[in-house]
Amino acid sequence: MEKRFATLKKTQLIKLCLQKKIDLSSNTSIKIYLMNSSNAQIFLKHQGKSFTIPFNPKVKLNDFKLFVEKKMNLLKGMYYLTFNGKGMYENKSLEDFYVERDCNIHIHIRPMVPSSLPHEIKVPKEKH
Repeated sequence: MEKRFATLKKTQLIKLCLQKKIDLSSNTSIKIYLMNSSNAQIFLKHQGKSFTIPFNPKVKLNDFKLFVEKKMNLLKGMYYLTFNGKGMYENKSLEDFYVERDCNIHIHIRPMVPSSLPHEIKVPKEKH
């Protein structure tokens, strides 16, 4: 979607289309947004809590992950997503993963491992 329209709400976009200030025949990203943003939602499940987010099946996984990172305050690489018990790793659209409205996507936090451990761990000798 063009940057100048990215912050507008759906109702504002519809008004602009009706006033013929936006040509939908040449702007397919706005057309897709308007077609797929009709109160559809999916649920993010994390640590027993459920978060509702808007759903657009055409969104690519990398864009969806950016949204998740902002909403959940997560760092890239700190988590992974699963749907129907399968990891979501490839940058396909959500519909390619067969995600539909009102589905659950689970967030799993990866265990953090220190990046640098000393090669030798010295144990102090006991004094007698």
